[in-house]
Amino acid sequence: MHDEAAAEDLAQETFARIHTSLDDLREPEKAKAWVFRIAHNLYVDRVRTSLHESSTTPDGGEEEQLEDPASTAFVGEIERQEMSQCVRDKIAMLPEPLRTVVVLFDQEEFSHQEIAEMLGLSVGAVKVRLHRARQALKEILVRECSFEVDKRSVLVCSPCEEPTNKRGKPPR
Repeated sequence: MHDEAAAEDLAQETFARIHTSLDDLREPEKAKAWVFRIAHNLYVDRVRTSLHESSTTPDGGEEEQLEDPASTAFVGEIERQEMSQCVRDKIAMLPEPLRTVVVLFDQEEFSHQEIAEMLGLSVGAVKVRLHRARQALKEILVRECSFEVDKRSVLVCSPCEEPTNKRGKPPR
Protein backbone atom coordinates (compact mmCIF):
# COMPACT_ATOMS: atom_id res chain seq x y z
CA MET A 1 0.00 0.00 0.00
CA HIS A 2 1.21 3.51 -0.76
CA ASP A 3 -0.44 5.03 2.33
CA GLU A 4 1.28 4.27 5.64
CA ALA A 5 -1.87 4.93 7.68
CA ALA A 6 -3.91 2.59 5.46
CA ALA A 7 -1.21 -0.08 5.80
CA GLU A 8 -1.31 0.27 9.59
CA ASP A 9 -5.12 -0.01 9.55
CA LEU A 10 -4.85 -3.13 7.42
CA ALA A 11 -2.28 -4.64 9.80
CA GLN A 12 -4.52 -3.91 12.80
CA GLU A 13 -7.51 -5.42 11.06
CA THR A 14 -5.41 -8.48 10.17
CA PHE A 15 -4.35 -8.99 13.79
CA ALA A 16 -7.93 -8.50 14.98
CA ARG A 17 -9.13 -11.13 12.49
CA ILE A 18 -6.34 -13.50 13.59
CA HIS A 19 -7.30 -13.02 17.23
CA THR A 20 -10.99 -13.73 16.64
CA SER A 21 -10.26 -16.71 14.36
CA LEU A 22 -7.39 -18.32 16.26
CA ASP A 23 -9.58 -21.25 17.32
CA ASP A 24 -10.15 -22.03 13.61
CA LEU A 25 -6.45 -22.71 13.01
CA ARG A 26 -6.26 -26.50 12.67
CA GLU A 27 -2.58 -26.86 11.80
CA PRO A 28 -0.34 -24.55 13.88
CA GLU A 29 2.72 -25.40 11.76
CA LYS A 30 1.00 -23.62 8.86
CA ALA A 31 0.22 -20.47 10.84
CA LYS A 32 2.47 -18.31 8.67
CA ALA A 33 0.58 -19.17 5.48
CA TRP A 34 -2.73 -18.72 7.31
CA VAL A 35 -1.74 -15.23 8.55
CA PHE A 36 -0.56 -14.15 5.10
CA ARG A 37 -3.80 -15.42 3.54
CA ILE A 38 -5.87 -13.37 6.00
CA ALA A 39 -3.79 -10.26 5.27
CA HIS A 40 -4.00 -10.85 1.52
CA ASN A 41 -7.78 -11.32 1.58
CA LEU A 42 -8.25 -8.15 3.63
CA TYR A 43 -6.02 -6.24 1.19
CA VAL A 44 -8.01 -7.48 -1.80
CA ASP A 45 -11.27 -6.49 -0.09
CA ARG A 46 -9.83 -3.03 0.64
CA VAL A 47 -8.72 -2.54 -2.97
CA ARG A 48 -12.13 -3.61 -4.30
CA THR A 49 -13.90 -1.26 -1.91
CA SER A 50 -11.60 1.62 -2.88
CA LEU A 51 -12.20 0.96 -6.55
CA HIS A 52 -15.97 0.96 -6.07
CA GLU A 53 -15.89 4.16 -4.00
CA SER A 54 -13.60 6.00 -6.44
CA SER A 55 -15.51 4.99 -9.57
CA THR A 56 -18.68 6.90 -8.64
CA THR A 57 -19.34 10.27 -7.10
CA PRO A 58 -21.90 10.82 -4.32
CA ASP A 59 -24.46 11.96 -6.92
CA GLY A 60 -24.08 8.64 -8.78
CA GLY A 61 -22.12 10.10 -11.71
CA GLU A 62 -18.84 8.82 -13.00
CA GLU A 63 -15.73 10.39 -11.58
CA GLU A 64 -12.94 11.46 -13.92
CA GLN A 65 -9.85 9.25 -13.66
CA LEU A 66 -6.63 10.95 -12.62
CA GLU A 67 -3.51 10.38 -14.71
CA ASP A 68 -0.86 10.53 -11.98
CA PRO A 69 1.55 7.64 -11.31
CA ALA A 70 -0.20 6.57 -8.09
CA SER A 71 -3.54 6.46 -9.90
CA THR A 72 -2.03 4.48 -12.77
CA ALA A 73 -0.43 2.02 -10.34
CA PHE A 74 -3.76 1.68 -8.51
CA VAL A 75 -5.62 0.96 -11.75
CA GLY A 76 -2.92 -1.54 -12.73
CA GLU A 77 -3.32 -3.32 -9.38
CA ILE A 78 -7.10 -3.48 -9.84
CA GLU A 79 -6.67 -4.91 -13.34
CA ARG A 80 -4.32 -7.58 -11.98
CA GLN A 81 -6.82 -8.39 -9.23
CA GLU A 82 -9.64 -8.70 -11.78
CA MET A 83 -7.50 -10.96 -13.99
CA SER A 84 -6.63 -13.03 -10.92
CA GLN A 85 -10.32 -13.34 -10.04
CA CYS A 86 -11.12 -14.46 -13.58
CA VAL A 87 -8.41 -17.13 -13.39
CA ARG A 88 -9.62 -18.22 -9.92
CA ASP A 89 -13.13 -18.58 -11.34
CA LYS A 90 -11.76 -20.82 -14.09
CA ILE A 91 -9.69 -22.82 -11.56
CA ALA A 92 -12.97 -23.52 -9.75
CA MET A 93 -14.13 -25.33 -12.90
CA LEU A 94 -11.34 -27.92 -12.61
CA PRO A 95 -12.08 -31.38 -11.21
CA GLU A 96 -11.46 -31.43 -7.46
CA PRO A 97 -8.16 -33.40 -7.41
CA LEU A 98 -6.61 -31.06 -9.99
CA ARG A 99 -8.07 -27.94 -8.42
CA THR A 100 -6.69 -28.85 -5.01
CA VAL A 101 -3.12 -29.26 -6.25
CA VAL A 102 -3.09 -26.08 -8.34
CA VAL A 103 -4.58 -24.01 -5.49
CA LEU A 104 -2.13 -25.38 -2.93
CA PHE A 105 0.87 -24.83 -5.19
CA ASP A 106 0.07 -21.64 -7.12
CA GLN A 107 -2.12 -19.74 -4.68
CA GLU A 108 -1.12 -21.00 -1.25
CA GLU A 109 2.53 -21.44 -2.32
CA PHE A 110 3.12 -24.82 -0.69
CA SER A 111 6.03 -26.90 -2.00
CA HIS A 112 5.57 -30.14 -3.94
CA GLN A 113 6.77 -32.02 -0.85
CA GLU A 114 4.29 -30.27 1.48
CA ILE A 115 1.41 -30.96 -0.89
CA ALA A 116 2.45 -34.60 -1.19
CA GLU A 117 2.41 -34.95 2.59
CA MET A 118 -0.96 -33.21 2.93
CA LEU A 119 -2.63 -35.33 0.25
CA GLY A 120 -0.85 -38.60 0.93
CA LEU A 121 0.70 -38.68 -2.56
CA SER A 122 4.21 -39.01 -3.89
CA VAL A 123 6.01 -35.86 -5.04
CA GLY A 124 5.92 -37.25 -8.58
CA ALA A 125 2.13 -37.67 -8.42
CA VAL A 126 1.77 -34.07 -7.22
CA LYS A 127 3.87 -32.83 -10.16
CA VAL A 128 1.80 -34.88 -12.61
CA ARG A 129 -1.47 -33.54 -11.18
CA LEU A 130 -0.12 -29.99 -11.28
CA HIS A 131 0.87 -30.41 -14.94
CA ARG A 132 -2.55 -31.88 -15.80
CA ALA A 133 -4.30 -29.11 -13.88
CA ARG A 134 -2.43 -26.42 -15.79
CA GLN A 135 -3.17 -28.11 -19.11
CA ALA A 136 -6.88 -28.36 -18.23
CA LEU A 137 -6.90 -24.74 -17.03
CA LYS A 138 -5.33 -23.64 -20.31
CA GLU A 139 -8.08 -25.46 -22.23
CA ILE A 140 -10.76 -23.81 -20.10
CA LEU A 141 -9.23 -20.35 -20.58
CA VAL A 142 -9.01 -20.83 -24.35
CA ARG A 143 -12.60 -22.05 -24.44
CA GLU A 144 -14.16 -19.56 -22.02
CA CYS A 145 -12.13 -16.36 -22.43
CA SER A 146 -10.98 -13.94 -25.06
CA PHE A 147 -7.58 -12.34 -24.46
CA GLU A 148 -6.59 -9.02 -26.00
CA VAL A 149 -3.87 -6.43 -25.47
CA ASP A 150 -5.38 -2.98 -24.96
CA LYS A 151 -3.96 0.39 -26.07
CA ARG A 152 -1.73 0.49 -22.95
CA SER A 153 -0.25 -2.93 -23.81
CA VAL A 154 -2.11 -4.52 -20.90
CA LEU A 155 -3.43 -8.06 -21.27
CA VAL A 156 -7.22 -8.00 -20.83
CA CYS A 157 -9.41 -11.05 -20.38
CA SER A 158 -13.09 -10.98 -21.25
CA PRO A 159 -15.66 -13.78 -21.55
CA CYS A 160 -16.21 -15.19 -25.03
CA GLU A 161 -19.30 -13.97 -26.82
CA GLU A 162 -20.53 -17.47 -27.55
CA PRO A 163 -19.72 -20.79 -25.88
CA THR A 164 -17.11 -22.99 -27.51
CA ASN A 165 -16.21 -26.66 -27.41
CA LYS A 166 -12.94 -28.11 -26.02
CA ARG A 167 -11.05 -27.14 -29.17
CA GLY A 168 -12.13 -23.49 -28.87
CA LYS A 169 -14.62 -23.71 -31.77
CA PRO A 170 -18.28 -22.64 -31.57
CA PRO A 171 -20.64 -25.61 -31.18
CA ARG A 172 -22.64 -26.67 -34.23
